[in-house]
Amino acid sequence: MTTCEGFTMKGEDISNRLQDLAVRMVKLVLALPKNQVGKHVGGQLLRCGTSAGANYEEARGGQRLADFVHKLAVSWKEIREACFWLKIVQRTQLVKPSRIDGLLSEAGELSAILGKSLTTAKNRAKKQFLIFHSPFSVPHFWQVARTMRNGERKTNNARGGG
Repeated sequence: MTTCEGFTMKGEDISNRLQDLAVRMVKLVLALPKNQVGKHVGGQLLRCGTSAGANYEEARGGQRLADFVHKLAVSWKEIREACFWLKIVQRTQLVKPSRIDGLLSEAGELSAILGKSLTTAKNRAKKQFLIFHSPFSVPHFWQVARTMRNGERKTNNARGGG
């Protein structure tokens, strides 16, 4: 776990929980029956249960806020799909209920955390967009000034001026 002055980073905590969940999913898939249903459900669980953490890590390494939001949305989608397949395993009693309950609870909590994080990141992205594109923002001012300068140069050049 990465720490900063004795405090654990929240992103690292989420990442560790997603890794732990992925490991537990792998163990669950290994315990599923080796019949057609077990193989199908196991394949689905293996894909979505492990990719949620991988996509979260990609989100954390995103170059831009838009990259972060996109990959976080994919991670949230995958964890929600994992919840769906865990409920299928629970209802069909492919394994003992005690083996599923904790997994389903953790996946549900992580889904709620990722969903809230996604909402926060989207709101932050909206604010960033509005601030950057506001007529009162410094970047907007310089963009307008540059456009006006370029327009004046073209006009001057068309008249034969300098």
